[in-house]
Amino acid sequence: MKDKQVFTRLVECSPGGIFYTDSDGACTFISSSMYDMFGLEPENCLGENWTEYINSSSGGSVQSNWLKALNAQETFEQEFFHVSPQLGKRTFRAKLKPIYEGSDFMGYVGSVVDVTDRYEAEHHLFETEARFKKLFDFAEVAIWDENFTGVYSELDLLRKSGVHNLAEYLDKSPELILSLAQKIHVNHVNIRGLELFNAETEDDLLSRIDTTFTESSAKVFRDELIAIWNGEESFRAEVDFRALDGELITTILSMPLPKSISDALSVPVSIFDITERAQLINELTNTVALLQESEERFSLAVKGSGVGLWDWNLLTGDVYYSDKFKEILGYQPEEFPNTQEAFWSAVHEADVDAVRQAVAAHIEDCSVPYDMEYRIKSRRGEYCWVKVIGQAVRSQDGKARRIAGSMIDITDQKLAEHLIWQQANYDNLTALPNRAMFLDRFEQEVVRGKRSGDACALLFIDLDHFKEVNDTLGHNVGDQLLVEAAMRILMVIRESDTVGRFGGDEFIVMLTNIADPSSVERVATAIVDTLSKPFNLNDEVVFISASIGIAMSPNDSVHVDELFKFADQAMYEAKTQGRNRHSFFTASMQESATRQRKLIKDLRGALEQEQLEVYYQPIIDLKSEEIYKAEALIRWHHPEYGFVSPVEFIPLAEETGLIIEIGEWVFQQAVNQVKEWRRLINPDFQLSVNKSPVQFHQETPSNWAESLSRSGLSGNAITIEITEGLLLESDQSVKDQIESFHVAGIQVALDDFGTGYSSLSYLKKFDIDCLKIDQAFVRNMEEGSEEHILCEAIIVMAHKLGIKVVAEGIETEQQKVLLVSAGCDYGQGYYFAKPVEAKMLTAQLIKEKRCA
Repeated sequence: MKDKQVFTRLVECSPGGIFYTDSDGACTFISSSMYDMFGLEPENCLGENWTEYINSSSGGSVQSNWLKALNAQETFEQEFFHVSPQLGKRTFRAKLKPIYEGSDFMGYVGSVVDVTDRYEAEHHLFETEARFKKLFDFAEVAIWDENFTGVYSELDLLRKSGVHNLAEYLDKSPELILSLAQKIHVNHVNIRGLELFNAETEDDLLSRIDTTFTESSAKVFRDELIAIWNGEESFRAEVDFRALDGELITTILSMPLPKSISDALSVPVSIFDITERAQLINELTNTVALLQESEERFSLAVKGSGVGLWDWNLLTGDVYYSDKFKEILGYQPEEFPNTQEAFWSAVHEADVDAVRQAVAAHIEDCSVPYDMEYRIKSRRGEYCWVKVIGQAVRSQDGKARRIAGSMIDITDQKLAEHLIWQQANYDNLTALPNRAMFLDRFEQEVVRGKRSGDACALLFIDLDHFKEVNDTLGHNVGDQLLVEAAMRILMVIRESDTVGRFGGDEFIVMLTNIADPSSVERVATAIVDTLSKPFNLNDEVVFISASIGIAMSPNDSVHVDELFKFADQAMYEAKTQGRNRHSFFTASMQESATRQRKLIKDLRGALEQEQLEVYYQPIIDLKSEEIYKAEALIRWHHPEYGFVSPVEFIPLAEETGLIIEIGEWVFQQAVNQVKEWRRLINPDFQLSVNKSPVQFHQETPSNWAESLSRSGLSGNAITIEITEGLLLESDQSVKDQIESFHVAGIQVALDDFGTGYSSLSYLKKFDIDCLKIDQAFVRNMEEGSEEHILCEAIIVMAHKLGIKVVAEGIETEQQKVLLVSAGCDYGQGYYFAKPVEAKMLTAQLIKEKRCA
């Protein structure tokens, strides 16, 4: 009796209904919970077939199926609906099992459970997964599912075996990386993934997945393993893959990392194609929409992707924004309302119409994509750039029921693109258009002028003496000067004109819509004037000037490259005329430029074709009038132009670097010649050889002292003549080379003294042995003239410093007498002798020796 009470209490406490039937199916016992479920009275149920009181849409099938089970004495199980006044429509699950005593069938024991909540939850889950599956398949990025179980197990074994530093371990055992890679299995791939890898079907891609990996993939997988080992939450890297057709694609791979064996079973991996942008942007926000077959997988994917998701139900008006969506805008989840109005109020007013039209167009026609970049306001009130992609979900009749998609922050990308554009088109120092942008604008203007007949002008501006400012006051002051020069030029021209920086100390100006050529001259004159005014820079007053070359379109040419060339030629003509002026291009400049190009071309073969020859001009001891010095001077006998002056071809040789080879050849000719004259004429005979600044700055300076020693000559056989400009711009290498000459006994002479910027400090600093007074002072020298006074002063100064003096350009007896009376040591010029070939001077020297 006690056991029966306990059993009855247990049945009554059961959340489901319990009942018994006899062998005919009539109820012999019904629990109180069963009465509550169906709203029944006990006296109306006992003795009745239990299906008789089921009032539901499935009652007929339940009764029919139950009778079949009763006849066959089998277990019965079925779900059905029931509507009661108290509970409304509910879903139940009935289960009945037969009871036997021995072999005799006694009836059934049955239970009925309310499964409404579970049924509704499963239905909601099914709808949710279907929605996420739709979003997954139509995501903008490629997504696939990887199984990391094998990898996770292997890493766990390594940790247990005592490995502490996985990076070092992998570097020592690189074959392990391949072994671990083979333990990863790729499962489902979305539509974008098939498109990215050029696969027709999912099976096609998965069966050939190994062919997509590259050397880059292997390196990234190594970093991925280390990230898992270190317990990082997610992994993101740039990696190269190979599509099934062999095309190399650059991607951003992003994934959450497994924390346990259960997590490792399915890891969503997003692959964003950045092939076209990989060369332009250092960092690109990974744009993915990680969608999976369940809410759990979807949540894990979103966590590792950095993508904000949104979903608008167009029928109900319900709106969903993911936490990441709100985070991108700087909001906490509860701060940004789940309404369309909140979104539209955040879109930049200049973009909102375009966005509305794009959304409406996609909702109306599924073939019109919704893929936009626009600005949206953040919580701080600042606008950030976002990329938004959406996909409408449609009913069978094609009507859009909802639209959902992703949003990523591309502000950094936009800033990078703007910076790249700025750097590609503007000068960093002056903020003026650079050469590339100016050229583009100028080309457009020239083309427009061809159609309209309007004239335009190109002004090529070079700052005179800028190098001296840079060298003496430093690059910082030089930069300040360039910035102020740019501002001054801008103040002179119209807003419709363009100023650009061509490079270094060169500027370019485009003047448009020119009605009168005289206006171009006025602008050029104004630029020359404004740049000639003093610059106050860092408490220094600096003076420069400008040389401007001008070419006109269409008068001079309608080809941009020719106009630049003509303006450049005109600018050099302005420099030749004395600088601080402008010059218009003329046809004669082109002829001169053509001659220069031919001379440069022919100069390259002049040595090989024996067109160059060394002449020698005697240097006279003014006291004894004896010749035991001479200067080696190069001459060029051009096959077409005849004799070409060194004044014309030496600058070309320096400009092209040919002066190095020519200078070495002249030096060797001089060594051979002085050796012969020392043997024939005078054992102390000395030759002067000019050495260009370019030779001093060559990458590997030649060792002339060693060459003299190999020839059996002492250092005093040669004097090296240098220019004053070399001393101004000298660096440590130049100082070392000059010092090496003195150590070897080679004398150093300062040529053209008085025309440059030399000072007493330079004479002492470089230990100059001889000054050569420039012929400009000697040529016009008369007794009592300024030139006479300057020459006397130079000679006295030099002798006080222990320096010998050579006067160049002596042409008259009076000049010689004045120099002798001033105490000048040596003289050189046409009065004594012109430069002659070596054999002619040899004959003269031998004759004088015999006469002596």
